Amino acid sequence: MILLSTLSTPNKIGTLHKLLTTFLLLILCSTAKAQLNLSVSEIIQMVHSIEKDTFNLNYNLYDRYNRIEQKVQKADSLISINLADSSDYKVVDNKADFLLKRHEQVSSIGISKDISHGLYQLERNNFSETELTPNTLKILQSYTDLKALSILLEFVTRHRHAGNTHYSLVREKLILSISKQMNIIADNNLPWYNYETQDKRGLKGIQLEHGNDLLTFGIGGQTNNDMDYTGALKLSLITDLFKMRVGAVNKSYQVFTYGGEVYTPYFKDTAIFIKNDTFNLLDRPHACFHYVGFENHGISDDNMRRWVTDVKVGIIGGRFGYNFQNILHRDISLSPAPVGWDAQIDYPGRLAFQLRNKWEFLFLKKSASYTGSGIKFIPSFSGEAAVGYFMTYAQVGLNISSHNFIYKNSHNTLSKTRYSNNIDRMKRIRFFGDYDISLRGVIHNTTLEGHGMFRTNEGDDKSFAKPSVYKLDKENVRRAVLYNNLTLGLQFPSFNVFYRYSIKSPEYKSTGTLHTFEGEVLDPSTRWHQWATIGVTFVF
Repeated sequence: MILLSTLSTPNKIGTLHKLLTTFLLLILCSTAKAQLNLSVSEIIQMVHSIEKDTFNLNYNLYDRYNRIEQKVQKADSLISINLADSSDYKVVDNKADFLLKRHEQVSSIGISKDISHGLYQLERNNFSETELTPNTLKILQSYTDLKALSILLEFVTRHRHAGNTHYSLVREKLILSISKQMNIIADNNLPWYNYETQDKRGLKGIQLEHGNDLLTFGIGGQTNNDMDYTGALKLSLITDLFKMRVGAVNKSYQVFTYGGEVYTPYFKDTAIFIKNDTFNLLDRPHACFHYVGFENHGISDDNMRRWVTDVKVGIIGGRFGYNFQNILHRDISLSPAPVGWDAQIDYPGRLAFQLRNKWEFLFLKKSASYTGSGIKFIPSFSGEAAVGYFMTYAQVGLNISSHNFIYKNSHNTLSKTRYSNNIDRMKRIRFFGDYDISLRGVIHNTTLEGHGMFRTNEGDDKSFAKPSVYKLDKENVRRAVLYNNLTLGLQFPSFNVFYRYSIKSPEYKSTGTLHTFEGEVLDPSTRWHQWATIGVTFVF
């Protein structure tokens, strides 16, 4: 009040201005006092009002506004305010005008702050160590919008009463209850995505994927040739324990992974492959990547953009490829024993890491409807880049999907749905599918060219690491590779199964042709490799 009442103006105008300013502040103060005693129905109406326009809820804007407000309170005059920081709020000489314009720009956030204060008031006489009052629980359960609830959690988390043990207890109970309500909303509406909460989920799901050319089942003329990208295994554990907040608050989930990828030449020609260190000059070398990894999946507040950061650390050239293929050939496909793994890239093993980032963007408008019956065709485009000792590349792609980002994540998993009985449960088995096509520009591929990140560096220090027995010259590696993927799946209430059929263009050139065990011609320079992946996901 002292600050706003010390404007340097002529006496009459100054007196009038002081009266108007004092009147304005009295209104604001009386409103604030009234808000401290809001009824439950009034608070619920406030909840509904901010949920109607959640796109305008921007806590980062409020943070900035709050910092400026603190500067104004400490300043002797507006001249001392950092106008560079305050330019977005149209700071002018009239302090009352400045005050009003600030509050207009963060009105929805201000309502959330008032709701937070209202909850504290409802709990002021509740001394239970574990339970909130029924009225407070009723208000929290009236929330249906996850973003609005997350902003309420921000206010409650920052609301501290130093030395007041009762308010500290109320704060902890509110944080836990809001977090539980956020998990309920997220579980029922989103596929694993959620804002950061206090009630974190240690294990939200498990996914197991297996890729193999055997799984094409003869589609497109592809048979079990055991060549190129011939097998893969990936186990994913989905969690909420390690959310990474970088910049603005966003919905995310995290994944710990374990797996491996296997690449081979056509080694069924027993006239060539007779020993473990055999290789074919007309074909690609053996290679495998055995890894553990961590992924962070995020989605924007408006659900129009999503991204993934994927880090893998493992071994290239170890025994994973031989062991993996030997078990499958012996016990599942009944194929010949794998030969040639002692001549694989980086044998007997070198440490490798891989960092990958992918960004996806919906073509549709924010106001587009994603609900209703019938099959949807929702377009999106993507950009991807990876760097590491496994492969370094850049990639762009186009996707057509039956679901948008908020309903299906990049793990081919839809949101979990809860049902009251088994009849409803069976009625709501959901189908999902998508097709994507992408073009990859390969900078370096260790599985073809030998160890390196941007170039082959195996010869830099031969005394420390042996060069690969056989690798392709860089001029024989194709730098542009086209990928096609068709995914179909069924989502049940707590698990799903999906099948992904993949085709990619030739990755390298050859100076001759090969022949299969059945006598078919295999020209590595022109063959498009096909394989398939089967995945099972359990949603907890």
